Amino acid sequence: MKNARIVLFFIVVLASTLTSQVLIRYQVNERNALFEQVNMAGRQRMLSQAMVKNAYELELTLWEIDSAVDRVQGRLQELIGEFEKAHATLEGSQHGDEEIMAAFVPLNEAIRPMLHAARAIASARDSASVVLPTAALAQAQPHFLEHMEATVLAYENLGNAMLNKVTRWGVVASIITFVVLVLAFYFVVRPMLSSLEEHQRSLSSQRNQYQSTEARAQGMAAQLDQLNEALERSWEQTKEFVNNAPGAMALVDTKLRYLAASATWYVDYDLVGQSILGREHTEVVAGIPAHWKAIYDHCLKGNHNRMHNMLYAKPNGAEERIAWDIRPWYDQWGKVGGLTIMTQVQETSALEGTSV
Repeated sequence: MKNARIVLFFIVVLASTLTSQVLIRYQVNERNALFEQVNMAGRQRMLSQAMVKNAYELELTLWEIDSAVDRVQGRLQELIGEFEKAHATLEGSQHGDEEIMAAFVPLNEAIRPMLHAARAIASARDSASVVLPTAALAQAQPHFLEHMEATVLAYENLGNAMLNKVTRWGVVASIITFVVLVLAFYFVVRPMLSSLEEHQRSLSSQRNQYQSTEARAQGMAAQLDQLNEALERSWEQTKEFVNNAPGAMALVDTKLRYLAASATWYVDYDLVGQSILGREHTEVVAGIPAHWKAIYDHCLKGNHNRMHNMLYAKPNGAEERIAWDIRPWYDQWGKVGGLTIMTQVQETSALEGTSV
């Protein structure tokens, strides 16, 4: 019962930590994507200014020099293409936000006369054909900049809202971590400390009993040395337990490839000295029955499975009765990302005959 409670505690800590970190990372990535859209909007504003500047330059160009006209008009065509590409990218990243979608309505209306005038300038064949489109482009640009500023503000508002959400997730994760640590101290650490204190009181009592004579004192010293060594080993085991999950526990992905495994797992399945990370569980642990694989598939669909007294025939000629607890863990999209598997050997014996 005590070991099961400890293992369950570590499973809860692992699952809550993975879930909170994945959700926070997802929100941060979404916010970074928003700021990329803001940068794209800034680029579109610079492109609009470059188009106006290019139009004025074409007005001042000597149309008798064909190479100069072609150069300026060619550059304007490139600017128009970059402007349309930037706007298409920006328009395709509205994130379903009502404020951003509303801002795009007048923005698109402001862009149309700009592009119409710019194309007319790029295809003009004489200086007289440039004057009116250049004036129209210069007149349309301030409206475009005004509505682009409103669009950028909408993106920034959404980005700030996402930042607030990330902050809230961080607070929730901190609270959960604090609660888990408090529970860990209450149900795990405190009983261990009480056990150590009781053990120390026992040592002190034994010291007092053997202080009556020289011979008994010497015998007590030897026993105390042994007890002190046991106490030191117990303390080292306690530190190892706090730093690492006790029992046999492994973390696998949806293809049952190992992501992590405890030291006990390596021992229980005769894997010490092997490199198992990235390899499939059914390949690493030999002799897994077909109906166990069906249970793994069932848990990968979001189900929890707990079994006791299951027979497992090991390749080395021994059979074991084991208990397990298999739970799915989830990624940032709410999909099953793999399984957390905990097993415990209940009985081991040599095989007689062939295992079924």
